[in-house]
Amino acid sequence: VKRIYLTRSDNIPDCIKEKVELINIHQLWQNKTKEEQDEILFLLGIDKNKLENLKHKSIVLFTQPLSEDNVLTEEEKIALYKTIIGNYDQEKLVIKTHPRETTNYRDYFPNIEVFSENYPSEILDVLGIRFEKVVTIFSTAVYVYSKENIIFYGTKIHPKLLSRFGRIEYE
Repeated sequence: VKRIYLTRSDNIPDCIKEKVELINIHQLWQNKTKEEQDEILFLLGIDKNKLENLKHKSIVLFTQPLSEDNVLTEEEKIALYKTIIGNYDQEKLVIKTHPRETTNYRDYFPNIEVFSENYPSEILDVLGIRFEKVVTIFSTAVYVYSKENIIFYGTKIHPKLLSRFGRIEYE
C-alpha cells in the first residue's frame, strides 16, 4: 500500500502516517462534471428517488453490526436501538443501516423509514442530504457532520460494548 486516503486527520496511527493523504470529498465531488457525478452514482447503485425521501427526515440513526460481530445478541441490539429510538420523533427519523448488517429493521420498526442501501453514508452529505440530528452508538459515519448535530451515545450505553471496545466517546 503506497497511499492511504482519509477525510480526517484524527487518530491516525503512527505506523501509517507517512502514507496518509487527506482529501476533501466535497471538493473532489464539486470538481467532477455532471457526467462524471452521474457515472459515480450509477456505479454505486444510488437511486436518486430513494434519496429524495430522505430530504423529508431531520434525524438519522446510524446503526452498527453489533450482533453480526457477536458483540450483542440480536435481541440485545434491537432492545438497545428501541431505547435510543424512543428518544426521538419517529416521523422525523430514518434508520441508516450498516452495510454488513443482516438485521431487518423494518420488522422491528415498521413505522420508521429504513435506508439500507449498501453504499458509504458519506455520500448522503456530499449529495446535500442534511440532518438536524445524527445519532449513533459509536459509528464514525457521524464525523462528517457538525459537532452540534451529533448525538453520540458511546460504548458506556451497554456493558458488553464497554467490555469489548473500552470507553469510546465523542470528543
